[in-house]
Amino acid sequence: MRFFRRSKPGPRQDGHTVETAFKLPSVGSGSAISIEYKTLGKLYGREGQDWRIHDRIRVQTSTGRQIEKFIVGTRDGRRVVYFDITDVLGSTDAEPVQEILDALMRRQKGRPLTITLAKGAFLMLFKVMEDVGAQFTSKDFDAESVSDRMIQTLASHDVNVAEQFPITLSVAEWVNVLSITGLIEVPSLGGQEFITDLRSSIEGALKQVGPG
Repeated sequence: MRFFRRSKPGPRQDGHTVETAFKLPSVGSGSAISIEYKTLGKLYGREGQDWRIHDRIRVQTSTGRQIEKFIVGTRDGRRVVYFDITDVLGSTDAEPVQEILDALMRRQKGRPLTITLAKGAFLMLFKVMEDVGAQFTSKDFDAESVSDRMIQTLASHDVNVAEQFPITLSVAEWVNVLSITGLIEVPSLGGQEFITDLRSSIEGALKQVGPG
């Protein structure tokens, strides 16, 4: 006689959908990134030869789960892989890992990078920082300072005439800005295109400037 019902198995974690996203443990962001890239390597082979990351977007589900969505180009075409990073965001890296990350970010804070944004992408960034930038202010990211420099850029260019807007931030600030744009949900199709253009411009510039 059975006294307990056998529990139904949950959905298999295969990374194919939000519901079946690979669930990462509380290991800190640095270690989590390593796990994500190792997982992609096991799925598709060698990075740079067999697959490349086209985009990386963070979204929040209706139940509060934090999901990272990787859009990957592989030899067999475009693939999308989901990781559940809810537990990661509430954890910290092991001390040696955190020390490496802190040293890396300190170096990037001293590296200025000018990115010229198309008008639509620049205005979208201006709106993002104005609407939600303060929510992401931390000891490593001063959203008010970034907004001030955007205002200075806007003041020096006639928005009715100019089609491009060069803005200079540190590499570390651009990394944080890129992260913020991945958390924003834009309902309109036009807004989504501007966000995509903005992310592509930042990612391309960061890739070109390299780790330093």
